[in-house]
Amino acid sequence: AKQLSAKEILELKDIEQRYIALKILGAERLLNELNAELISETKRGNQLYSIKNILKDKDLKLLKYKCPSTAREYVKFVPNDMINADIAQAWCFSLIEEEYKQILIET
Repeated sequence: AKQLSAKEILELKDIEQRYIALKILGAERLLNELNAELISETKRGNQLYSIKNILKDKDLKLLKYKCPSTAREYVKFVPNDMINADIAQAWCFSLIEEEYKQILIET
């Protein structure tokens, strides 16, 4: 079976196929193949990457983070205007940064 490149995977129209292919590819390989640039890394281990040359006139932003309960690494697309990894993680939880910080302090 032919192995797809990260760019070919991102171009898949079917969301389920794309999700499975990205899971098999893995976060590190995806970021490496796409020449992702680390733009923000926080004390909590969240990392925000910018990827050029996928979308015309826009950079893609990917957040790499670990699940606190399973320690599994995940990568998630976040809005293109994100510049801080913790703010991007807060956005993923539908929180503002202050709410996100408060949750982490209380746990």
